[in-house]
Amino acid sequence: VPEYWRFDPTGGEHYGKPLVGERLLDGEYQPFNLNANSDGLTFGYSPILNINLCLQEGRLTFQEPDTGRYLTNLEETQDVQETHQTTLATQEAALAAEQAARRETERTLAQERARVRELEERLRRSNTSE
Repeated sequence: VPEYWRFDPTGGEHYGKPLVGERLLDGEYQPFNLNANSDGLTFGYSPILNINLCLQEGRLTFQEPDTGRYLTNLEETQDVQETHQTTLATQEAALAAEQAARRETERTLAQERARVRELEERLRRSNTSE
């Protein structure tokens, strides 16, 4: 295995450190250097994966080194999907309420038009009977 990484979610109780990476050099595993950015984020670069493995608030995250963009994990993806589903449900409920209101307005309008026709007919009859 040319490189491997260990993440300890306990903060280092199992492996001594929360994040350790090692690569095979000349038949022996050598540790990767871990860095800290200005925000105190600890990370190591994996040349095989071309990604930064980062410790963020006790969680392992992955960052594209060129763009700085973080990859989403399953939990974050599920959160986005749930938010999207909630938004869709809200929009569908609003649309249904709008359609019901439109139907009620159209029904009222049809009733009022019928009433106008009836009144116009009464007026014509009263004018012809005079």
